[in-house]
Amino acid sequence: MTRTTAALAVLIVAMAAGGAVLAQGAAPPPRGWTTADPEGQRGQFMFLDNRIGDPITKSFPDPEGQKDQFGLKLCSGVDFIPGFTYCEDQRLRRIVDGIPRLDYHGVEVKFVNLRYLNDRFVGFVMAFDTANFKALAGVLQRQYGQPFQVEVVEWRDRVGFAYNNTIWSWNTPHGLMTLKERAVALDTGALELFEAAAERRYHAVRYRDVVD
Repeated sequence: MTRTTAALAVLIVAMAAGGAVLAQGAAPPPRGWTTADPEGQRGQFMFLDNRIGDPITKSFPDPEGQKDQFGLKLCSGVDFIPGFTYCEDQRLRRIVDGIPRLDYHGVEVKFVNLRYLNDRFVGFVMAFDTANFKALAGVLQRQYGQPFQVEVVEWRDRVGFAYNNTIWSWNTPHGLMTLKERAVALDTGALELFEAAAERRYHAVRYRDVVD
């Protein structure tokens, strides 16, 4: 073995040892919240790697300036209510057969809006085609466990026609997360969560503005 080869062998061993130390010292990824775990051991609730309270810059490094492919801003205020911001999350976008689409764990969705209060993550709305309700419900059940409640209620369109509307609900540590077969429109459902304190503040300010 030449001197150069011996030195290279020592370097490789040192790098391998260093990598092992880093691997041992690296913190494991946080365990996601799921009802499959016993109560009190259900981990941290996350949506698209966001935890309630995370800063807006985690997903949007430049919330004032970031734009989509059409030049429209991704983040904007909400109903002129101070402190609240909605940001359109396009990280799920991918190309399928030459056509861009938003894909949540294999299920196509229409849009994803992340909610912020004072630049802190407080919830989300994800809309989808009603035809994809069962597929999305299966994905969420695998991700978050069995819902606490499943109910079928009546949903009426603007003309007054009635339709069945299936709703799945999870009591997360931060408030109620609901999956509605129909929400935005007859053919559009939604997955939604609004952190409880932020939701109370939103409705209180909105009600005050309406009354005033």
